[in-house]
Amino acid sequence: MSPDQHDIPSGGGAGLSPEEVISQRSHERFAYNGNIEVSWILNDIPQPPVMLHGLNVSRSGIGLKSRGMVHAGTIGAVLLSVGKTPSIRGIEVVFCQYQGHMEHLIGARWAKLAPQLRFSIDQTEQGPRLRNERWR
Repeated sequence: MSPDQHDIPSGGGAGLSPEEVISQRSHERFAYNGNIEVSWILNDIPQPPVMLHGLNVSRSGIGLKSRGMVHAGTIGAVLLSVGKTPSIRGIEVVFCQYQGHMEHLIGARWAKLAPQLRFSIDQTEQGPRLRNERWR
C-alpha cells in the first residue's frame, strides 16, 4: 500500500495494526511532499525540532516519514505551511511502521496542544521555524 493511502481514523488507532488503521480511513488524504518541522513532547517538555518528510495530510491527521522510530501515543507540535500561511498544529502518533532502509512511516492524528507549551513561529531568512522559550 502506498503512503498516500494511509489515513487515521477519527476514533484513534490504539491497539490496532497499521493495516487495521489503514482500513479505517475516515477522510481523503492529499499528497504533501515536503519537509515538516516537528517538536516531540517528552515528559511535558518540548524537544528541539527535527525535520521529517511529509507524505500526506487530511482533515483527521498527517503521514510522515522518519529515520527514527516514534512510539504510538507520542505527542508533538508540527509547523505546517499550506499556501503562504504557516500554522502550529498538535499531533498524536497513532502508529509507526518500519519500512526498511532506515525509514519509518508515521501516522498521526491532529491533537490539541497544551497552552503552557507556548509554541510560536519565528520568521527567518530560511522561512518560518518553530520556536519555544525552552530552546536556546
